[in-house]
Amino acid sequence: MGKIRSFFNVMFFALFPVFLNLSVTVVMFVISGYDGEMDMEIVYKSSLITISGLVVLNLIRREKLLGDKEKEESLRASGRQLASLVIFLVSIALLINAVMNIPAVSRLVEKDKVFVETSKALSTPIPSMFFYVVLMAPIVEEYMFRRMCYTPIRRFFGKMSAIFISALFFGIFHGNIVQGIYAFVLGLILAYTYEVSNNVLWCVLGHMLANLGSVTLSYNAFGYYFKLEDNAGLWLYIGCMAAVTIFFAVIVYKNALKLKGDLEDEATEYSDTLF
Repeated sequence: MGKIRSFFNVMFFALFPVFLNLSVTVVMFVISGYDGEMDMEIVYKSSLITISGLVVLNLIRREKLLGDKEKEESLRASGRQLASLVIFLVSIALLINAVMNIPAVSRLVEKDKVFVETSKALSTPIPSMFFYVVLMAPIVEEYMFRRMCYTPIRRFFGKMSAIFISALFFGIFHGNIVQGIYAFVLGLILAYTYEVSNNVLWCVLGHMLANLGSVTLSYNAFGYYFKLEDNAGLWLYIGCMAAVTIFFAVIVYKNALKLKGDLEDEATEYSDTLF
């Protein structure tokens, strides 16, 4: 019974930030009179309320909720190693977004109606979209999934399992298959980045740059002489990004070996009551 209680304790707190965000968003839409259209202003306000609530909760119950991770033995990466991880993350994000522009893949992606509707909702004027997608969303999501969700799962299941589970939650949170797969892949790298840095700011930076790359590609901002609609240019770009991704994948792998990158499971029982 003790382990079952500990499991539900951990899952409750790990998912609490997500439940808080969804609850605040639903309440905000109901109060404003939801008409079926995505209102980005409501999303902004919901995100601000969520991050404010999580920061306060973190300050009040820090030791109980997150544990004293600073005193735990964990991997420590140098600034150069973390920069390589961020570049690797961004290169994968750009590669996946470019692959989605391949005509055959694009037609397949368009079958995900929820993704199409979400994309339309985000196709707001550039300043508004930039503010949310590039600035606010990375801060809120990294605080939720890496700062607040990852650590309790890690203490109960161990590092490797926590990386996978938190990335899975991150993917499901996005609410559709296309974004879910994309977020899951990036979530694996972001969780590993948090593990080896113990600093959510590196995750926020990587997330911001990845989203900035996605926004840039969606608006085809490479100039007149480089159009993604041109198949030749698209395949050239994909080839270059694949080469960059592989190059940094090798660097990240070598760095992981130096950091004892096996990430051996050190599951620690999490038997204390969170609340």
